[in-house]
Amino acid sequence: MPRAAAPQGFKVVDNPERLFDPEATLIMQAIRPPTLAHGLDIWTTKVLDKPVHDLIWTSARGVQATFQRAAKSGRDFALARHLTTSRLYAQGHDTAAALQALGLRPSLIAADFRALARTLPAADLRKQRVALQLDAAHKATERRDGHPITRLLRTVQARTYAVSVGTPKTA
Repeated sequence: MPRAAAPQGFKVVDNPERLFDPEATLIMQAIRPPTLAHGLDIWTTKVLDKPVHDLIWTSARGVQATFQRAAKSGRDFALARHLTTSRLYAQGHDTAAALQALGLRPSLIAADFRALARTLPAADLRKQRVALQLDAAHKATERRDGHPITRLLRTVQARTYAVSVGTPKTA
């Protein structure tokens, strides 16, 4: 018997021979692409669920990707409003500029991630909820325990929610 074709956007989920059977209740089902649990979505949800005391941004593209992704689910304004109550730290002037373009003011700007790790207020981070956006292009991000910022946060026993944004560099 030839296979019955479903209209575009549908798939056959029942026996096609029962198509004209009045007893048949479910013949076709609309095809929806599965919603993927994107890392930024999970991270943003954690940031929005409870107050985050500190948020560390390590790249401008991380700021942009986070807010673009949040905009797709209509949470960009909620995220920006939520972050106004957090201390923000930025690695690099381009990251700080990306935050400022969104109306957010970082309290600390450092040239690179090593300088940022040295200048972060360790006493203020102790046992706090800290959200961390790492740039996946940095080799140190590949192993979270190898990154100076994650080592500092582990040392001060911060409750860290980290996400890597971007594409890792391949050697």
